[in-house]
Amino acid sequence: MTTRAPRAALLAALLALVLACCGPAQRDEATEPSMAPTSPGAMRLAVVGDSITDADSRDLSGGRPGPGSWVFYAAGGEVAFVGGWAEWGATTAQMAAAARPVPADVLVILAGTNDAGSGVPFAQTAAHLVAVADAVGAQRVVLSAVPPIDAAPEVATELNARLSGLARDHGWEWVDAAAGLRDGDRFAPGMSTDGLHPTRAGARVIGGAVRDALLARGPVPRAWEHSGMAMREIRVVGDPVLRTPCAEITDIDDRVRSLVEDLLETVDADGRAGLAANQIGVGLRAFSWNIDDEVGYVLNPRLVEVSEDEYQDGDEGCLSVPGLWFPTQRAWYARVEGIDLDGKKVVVEGEELMGRCLQHECDHLDGMLYLDRLEKGVRKKAMKAIREQL
Repeated sequence: MTTRAPRAALLAALLALVLACCGPAQRDEATEPSMAPTSPGAMRLAVVGDSITDADSRDLSGGRPGPGSWVFYAAGGEVAFVGGWAEWGATTAQMAAAARPVPADVLVILAGTNDAGSGVPFAQTAAHLVAVADAVGAQRVVLSAVPPIDAAPEVATELNARLSGLARDHGWEWVDAAAGLRDGDRFAPGMSTDGLHPTRAGARVIGGAVRDALLARGPVPRAWEHSGMAMREIRVVGDPVLRTPCAEITDIDDRVRSLVEDLLETVDADGRAGLAANQIGVGLRAFSWNIDDEVGYVLNPRLVEVSEDEYQDGDEGCLSVPGLWFPTQRAWYARVEGIDLDGKKVVVEGEELMGRCLQHECDHLDGMLYLDRLEKGVRKKAMKAIREQL
């Protein structure tokens, strides 16, 4: 026969252990191994978590996980670690407050132990994790099980059951990356020194499981479009070029002339209203449009005027967010000024669809997507729809 300790006692024991483990152990950088190099076109990985993820990292958010972090073993080759956030003792509320957009294809979250140890209701934990996913903005979200908690094994078991349900409810992927650490409901020998944090061997187990889950789905899909005789890539949400403000064009040379040709050819197809240079991977301020049978372009555009008392609330779409449309408020009228290939001043203006197009393309050149302008509830729906496309 077994006895079950009161839940309050379990939580108290867990909280004491969490507080006792307040930071990483010192390590010798001279003997520290190097993370495996990545391949061109690798899947871009972002992470958010607590001490299990941060471990002995000196600069995790800057892309330098330590060998005590599972990220060290998940990255390399076909997986490129591009940043994120994790700190010792972090709750999911702190993660939600700290999370920022990351140019990643996939976000992996391993979190919740500190919430459980502090008695945070799971509804709050769930809301914070959803906020983290929305803030980072990756197309694909993977939620991992937490490792065992030897001082309160039932807490980890219950937490993982709820995390698994959360992943299912939001269309995220679930991976029990801690499965290889367990012997029953506690750590297996050699997998932890304190009953809460994995050893390097344990971190390797978690990292390997996460990596396998990431690669099992294959590369992030790309949208391809035809332009003349060449196959052109349309960059899709998650690509960092779409989040990078474009540079002013200072010299109108052959490169710029070629860019204009590509923009005009690519936008001249049914169902397309506009195309910014960074959508085809060129970080220069230029866009083309195809409205009411008129195809045109402008260089160094500036949005100089919009109507202040007339708005439109129709659906908006984007080649870089393929197959999806969401209601987006825009000014009814917009006016853009720029130059042409001869350096002469160009004025482009219009109402309704043309006005929407001008605002949309200028946003692109400033590193914004129309997703950024959606109301909060609509944006959550949009991000979920993007993840479910994968």
